[in-house]
Amino acid sequence: MMPTNDAEIEAFLDSSLDISKFDHLAHVDMAKHLLRHHEFLEAVWIYDRAITGIANKAGTPSKRSVTKTLAFISLIAETEVCPDKSALDRWYSAARLNSEAASRQFMMPDKLD
Repeated sequence: MMPTNDAEIEAFLDSSLDISKFDHLAHVDMAKHLLRHHEFLEAVWIYDRAITGIANKAGTPSKRSVTKTLAFISLIAETEVCPDKSALDRWYSAARLNSEAASRQFMMPDKLD
């Protein structure tokens, strides 16, 4: 399910969307949309700015994670599928993935295959 109209995209970008309807699939769809219309790093930057605004507006700035954002968008860009919410568990321990440091900066995976 891709964003259906320009209003949905604009609402995401300006952090005015209804967050109760912004589930995991909606996150993935918006990432796919941005990846189709922007170069990878630009899409990541736009997405992160929007997610930061949404988290701040919802009063939950701690939900933003640079590591999760970059890792998930990388998976989406590479595979063009919707990764399961637990997809990063293969490469990251819960402690590392949910750490304060991972929220602020990209952290390399700490699990080996």
